[in-house]
Amino acid sequence: MSSSLQTRLRAFLDHSPFAIFFSALTLLFAVIVIAGIYRQPEPTDDTTGTAARTVEHFIVGTDAVTATASALVKKETLQPLVALTAGTVTSISVRPGSHVGANTPLLRLSADYGANRAGLETTLAERNQRFALDMAELDQDILKLERKKARDDSSASDTETDIALKRLKRQRAELDESLSTAKLGVDISRASAAVWEPRAAVSGTVEYLAVQAGDFVTPGTLLAMLRTDKGVTTLDTFIEPTLSRAFDTTRPSHMVSDMKGVSLEILPSFFSKSETRNGLFNIRYTLTQDQAAAATANTRIMISLPLRTADSEGHTLIPLDALFIHTDHASIFIEQDGKAEERTVSIREIFGNAALLDETLPTGTSILLNRTLIAGETVTLTR
Repeated sequence: MSSSLQTRLRAFLDHSPFAIFFSALTLLFAVIVIAGIYRQPEPTDDTTGTAARTVEHFIVGTDAVTATASALVKKETLQPLVALTAGTVTSISVRPGSHVGANTPLLRLSADYGANRAGLETTLAERNQRFALDMAELDQDILKLERKKARDDSSASDTETDIALKRLKRQRAELDESLSTAKLGVDISRASAAVWEPRAAVSGTVEYLAVQAGDFVTPGTLLAMLRTDKGVTTLDTFIEPTLSRAFDTTRPSHMVSDMKGVSLEILPSFFSKSETRNGLFNIRYTLTQDQAAAATANTRIMISLPLRTADSEGHTLIPLDALFIHTDHASIFIEQDGKAEERTVSIREIFGNAALLDETLPTGTSILLNRTLIAGETVTLTR
């Protein structure tokens, strides 16, 4: 029986080789399909695995827009004193050869024929501040008595007492705010009056006086020359007219030390109100002794100039890096609920590496500083 089965199988193999080949191929494919089914990985949710992109941002109304400029370092013993405002010289407090200390007034200017309105405004602001302080002391005494009475009043319920105390706390907060405003008013008044009394920035000897009583001066007019005791270090930079319109003189600039590589705050001592012969505007910084030690004479260093966050009409100024220029429009990306949202904007003017928009963006808006973003992309803000 077994020999007969072997004979038939040998005969089948000899006469049907293609049938055997396709049968083996079918069996192989069946094994591959079964193995693939059992080894297939579980589906994953690709949306949950997408990581948020970390992006730097600029906050409107909080962050400062800056521009860079090159400044020449000068170390000299003669320091010019120039007028910062237009007016008439009413009196001179020094004479050539006089030795003066730092922050000493040298002369007085007036724009109202010697009426000294700026000084009167400062005096008025100081008296108003003293009056506010006296009233605040009286009000605080009254508030303390009322608070004590509210706590000791047994007839009042707990709710009525809480309401009375909250009202008193609110009134006290308003008092503190009014006192802060009064102090700020005095500081502003003193700062406004200071331009009418040009002062020596450092101690030194008056070399000569360029004006006399009765002379009319304009911003940039030379008033006197001082020979400083230890020499003075200045930085001179020149900027274009478009950039000068956006330069903020009320905030400090920053210079990068060529020796230590650190950023130092510096304040402008002079800003020209008219163009030079080259059509540029001059900004001069007088450095302190510590700042001068970080600069080398007759070299150039980079200065970061602060720009206003908005113009006189309220249009927003943003970094140029945040702007996307298309063929027919411009746009920016802002952060909205953790997503990058594209918003179309109109450009009013370009100031160096900043752009002035036609729009007024709300304070606190986070503008994204990345040129590879896609609308709707998840972002994480970083500084």
